This record gives sequence, structure tokens and C-alpha cells, in this order.
Amino acid sequence: MTDGNFSIDTDFALSAEAEKFGSYLIFAFQKIKNIIEYNNRKNPDGWQKYEFSFDVLHILTRNRLTESRNYTENGRNIEYIKAFAEAWSWLIIQGIIVPAVSEYGTSNQIYQFSRAAEKFKEEIDVKTYTLARRLPRDRLHPTIDKAVWSSFIHGDYDCAALQALKKLEVRIRDAAGISVGTTGKSVIEEAFKKDDGKLYDSSGVEAEEHGLKIMLMGIFAYYRNSFAHRDVNLEDPDQAIEIIMMVNHLFRIVEHREKMKP
Repeated sequence: MTDGNFSIDTDFALSAEAEKFGSYLIFAFQKIKNIIEYNNRKNPDGWQKYEFSFDVLHILTRNRLTESRNYTENGRNIEYIKAFAEAWSWLIIQGIIVPAVSEYGTSNQIYQFSRAAEKFKEEIDVKTYTLARRLPRDRLHPTIDKAVWSSFIHGDYDCAALQALKKLEVRIRDAAGISVGTTGKSVIEEAFKKDDGKLYDSSGVEAEEHGLKIMLMGIFAYYRNSFAHRDVNLEDPDQAIEIIMMVNHLFRIVEHREKMKP
């Protein structure tokens, strides 16, 4: 867009959450930059400076509001600055905008898009990026990471959760040396059987060992069975993250128990 013919809905700007408004501003910034660069090429004598900074961009975007004149005249300017500041802070926290780099170092006031953000073409790209940052990949066991990552970042949360649970079941079975034909509840019963279960810690507190077994059985009964046998539509990424991280923790417990075996 080079003709300057775009606007920002005032009600949206003042009411949207920081994440929503910030996502929108990414593309507004791109449009404004393209417009200014185009106009400068077309009319060099009327050259306009473009600076990727809070002070410049909050004014340039404010001037694009659908009710910008009435809005500034009726004293609501501070409302927009607050909304813009919240969205700007969100963009920084997400690593979408970063201090501008030059041969002299970095700037505290001038910003640029991060390398990842430079690739954003549409809103789904921003959503995929921010979702990926919410799942702490560096804390995932490599096996869980490999199983869930692709499904999660593409929004297939129930598949991601199910794959994590499947990997946990396989890990328990392999660690305890249980035959492939044994599945679900039976795997846990055999692996954590009192005294002779391969993953049972006879040196531990009996009640705690029993609690671990019951917890695993409950997770499989409640989560794995529902995901595997019913058409569960898990739409909440935060719930998927909680399930994945819970499974990740249990996966490490199983791995530790395997290392304890004589």
C-alpha cells in the first residue's frame, strides 16, 4: 500500500488488549514505512523522515485513527498513548521489535523488526510465533519436544497433548521392560507394582509410591483415554501447555527411575 489510504479503527485501538493491538501494529508499521518511502521517492523535495521509534510511530499511527481529529480535540490523546505503550511493550517482550543495530552498536530509542518478525506476512504468522514462545521449548525433554512441537505451533493442541501422553506410555513400557501388547493402565500397574515393579522405588515412602502410581493412572484415564477415544477439540493453548508440561515432568521421573535400576 503506497497511497496512504488506510486507517486504524479508533474503538479497536482503545479497547483491544495489548497482544491484539500489538499484532495489528506490526502491519501498520510496515504500511506506514512503505508509504513514507514511496512518497519520498515520488516527491524528493517534500522528504519526510521515517524513524522506528515510540515517539514517531505513536504519532503516525494516531494520525491514522478513524476519528483522529475529534479524538485529539476532546482530550483523549492520553488514552491512545497508553494503549500504544502497552502494545509497544508487548512487542518488545515478545522479541518482535528490538533495538536498532548499526556499526556503532545499538540504540535505546530507535527500533527495528527482529529477524523473525521480518518474515511476518499475515496475522497467522504472528499467532504462530507468539504461541511457540508460550511453550517453553528449552524445558521440554527432547523426546516430548519432537513429538509435540509441530502440532502445537500449528494449533492442533489435542494432537500435541495426545502425542505427549503416548510418548510417556511408551517410555514407561520400555523402561520397565514390559511387552508391547500391554497398554494403558496395565502398563502402569506392572511398572509401579509394589516391591517387584521395575519402576517402583522400594527405598521410598510406600504412600508416595502409591500416590505416583495413582496419579499416572488418573492422568491416563482422564486425558489419554478422552483424546484417544473421543473427538475432543482442545482449543485452549494454555491448557495444552499445562498438559504437556505435566507429562514432561512425569517423563523425567520415569527416566530417573530407570537410571536407578540395578
